[in-house]
Formats: sequence, structure tokens, C-alpha cells
Amino acid sequence: MSSSAGQKACREGHACLATGRTPMSYVGGDTSDLAAHLPKLPHIVLLFRQLMSLHLATTSAPSSAYAAPLSRDGKVKVANSLGVAHQLHRGSSKEGVQLYAGNGKFDFVQIVGGDNNDEVWFGQLLLLFSYKTAWAENECAFVRWLTSAQRPAHAANVRLKPMRWSMISATGIRGKVSQTDIVPVKSIIGPCFMQPDPISDNIFYYNHWIGNTANDD
Repeated sequence: MSSSAGQKACREGHACLATGRTPMSYVGGDTSDLAAHLPKLPHIVLLFRQLMSLHLATTSAPSSAYAAPLSRDGKVKVANSLGVAHQLHRGSSKEGVQLYAGNGKFDFVQIVGGDNNDEVWFGQLLLLFSYKTAWAENECAFVRWLTSAQRPAHAANVRLKPMRWSMISATGIRGKVSQTDIVPVKSIIGPCFMQPDPISDNIFYYNHWIGNTANDD
């Protein structure tokens, strides 16, 4: 992509949000703008509220000596895309690509995590946003996690990894809901291509032959 976010990602070596951002409220009575930006999933605004409350409570100052003074106005600045430096093929140069969350398009991504950032996880972008503390402006992504799935019998010969939505119990919600999280935008290392199963609902196949950043297994 030729946008400034993609160019910045290539220069700095990590993902970054597009500059155009819109303030949106996630607390109080009017969260309609935020709800319209998110996919139509059960309890999605409530899940975001719960995660933001936890996220703000556990964010600490750079010194880690005391909790950072945080902006608690109940608003975030929402971006509709991010730029990431992506290597399409092994040996090729990295290029800036654009990934979206909002307006009906919610891209799948690869995210590094684990104790030493030595694991690669897969998720779907639901919301891209920033918020300010006294120390910095934090760029974050609200993501929906995928997890490994049992291979359907009709896909026994498919040489792609089967995945499904991860489902969990959540406070104040009856039944299972999608497992979601708030992660730093910098932890997103690139796109991933998930092919939906044509027969089984809730099953995808990770196509590691297309635009793979994590590995070539």
C-alpha cells in the first residue's frame, strides 16, 4: 500500500495505525457509533467494555513503580485500518500492506505473544483504536481469537491447518461467547489467509502458502 501508515510500518519495522481516527464512546448510554463500527456479534460492546476496564487497570507507568494516570473519559480514537511491513514470500523485500477493521471488513492477522514473544497466534481484527495515558498514546487492537480445531472427515486430504473460533464464559453473560482480547498493534506481524470450510460452520483452514509471515510448515 502507498499510505503513510504502510510507509511508517516499513520504516519502523512494526505495525501502526492509520492517522485518521474518530473519537467514540464505549461507556455510558450512547455507544451506537462504536456498535456500528464493530461486527454484529453477541455482547460485543459489553466484551469490549470489560476488556478495556481490565486493560486500563493493569496498564502501568514505564517505571512500573506506580499505576499510570490514565484517561478515563470512556472514549477511544478509532482507526479503520493499520499498516504493517509484510514479506509476501521468503527472500522478498517487505512491503507496506493495509489491514482493516470496520465498515464490514475485518481482516485475519498473525500476532506474536507468549512469555518471550516466541509464539504466533491467529485472530480477527474487530476494532483498531488508540487512547492516551500521561506517558504516551497507546495503539491497540480488539481481536477475536481462533484456536486449533478437529479436522472434519470430509477434509481429511486438505493440507491446511483447521481452525475454529475460540469460545469462553464471560462475566455477566449467559452461555459461551467469542474469546476476545486487547493487544498492542505492534504485536501484529502480518495478515493471514483463512479459508472457510464450505460445509462445516465455524471451521476455517489456515492457508500458510499465501502471505505467510510466521513459518512455512
